This record gives sequence, structure tokens and C-alpha cells, in this order.
Amino acid sequence: MSKTFFFPLETRNRDLAHQNVALTQLLTYDALTRCRSHRYFVATVGRWLESSDDAPVTLIIADIDHFKSINDSYGHGVGDIYLRAVGRAL
Repeated sequence: MSKTFFFPLETRNRDLAHQNVALTQLLTYDALTRCRSHRYFVATVGRWLESSDDAPVTLIIADIDHFKSINDSYGHGVGDIYLRAVGRAL
């Protein structure tokens, strides 16, 4: 086969690989905060629970006090800024 056939195929494969990386990022990280996503958390906890080694696992759950009132009082734009700041702090 000619190089003319393989070059577009290589390009297509490279493009698909880049798209797969981008999709993995979208599934792994929250778009707003850049913290790990809920989907990632659920998948990770599932793997922990299924693992056969009895290694200890620590889980910390945090809640942002009065976040709804911040969103309601100042708007979602300010709420988003607040969420990003909390995400950076974590």
C-alpha cells in the first residue's frame, strides 16, 4: 500500500488518541473546579471496595456551609468563584 493511504490513517489515529485523552479529562475532572469528579470518585471507591487487599482507606467528606445562601444572595457567578476558590484550597 502507498504512503498516501497510511498518512491519513496515522493522522486519524493520532487525532483519536488526542480526543480520548480529552474525554478522559472531562470524565475525571470537574469542569468548574478542576477537582476530581463525582464519576471518578464513585469509580475509585468501587475499585477500593472490590480490591482483595485489606489496606486501610481514609475518606474525608467536606461540606461548604451555607453555600446555597451564597448562590441565592449573590448569584451563580459569585457561587462559581467561591467553588473555584474552595477547589484550589483543597
